[in-house]
Amino acid sequence: MRIQILPNWCKKMSLIIFLIASILSGGDDFVNGFNAGRNEAAPSYDMANATDTTTISDLIGGETVVNFFQLLAILALVGYILSREKVEDDYLNIIRLESYQIAFLLICSFALVLLIFNVDYSYGLFDSLTLFLWSYLIVFFVKKRIA
Repeated sequence: MRIQILPNWCKKMSLIIFLIASILSGGDDFVNGFNAGRNEAAPSYDMANATDTTTISDLIGGETVVNFFQLLAILALVGYILSREKVEDDYLNIIRLESYQIAFLLICSFALVLLIFNVDYSYGLFDSLTLFLWSYLIVFFVKKRIA
């Protein structure tokens, strides 16, 4: 079975969209982690100066826009995955299929481990999609380089 995939130039475009959307959607978490690390390193730091009321989500339009950029980042990863390699052959199709299978098994096992050891953890759709896409990309990259 041949899957119609996007041309190679979509790989570059998807990567650029992913990077921009990831920076815009994860900017608040990065800033909060950076500020927490800075405050932990210097306990005598004045806490009044450390709290900044302006966040990146406020600058780009609120939580709805941040969720839109999260969705855009996931769609860009899907576009990257569905883009052709420069040289596409049957062996790459086999590697692609095996990578999908391994990534799906990793997601299922990770979800089961989370449910067994931490029942209170909320494992959402964005988490599972992002983990699936990243694990697919890592497995595909490793299998392509080994072969």
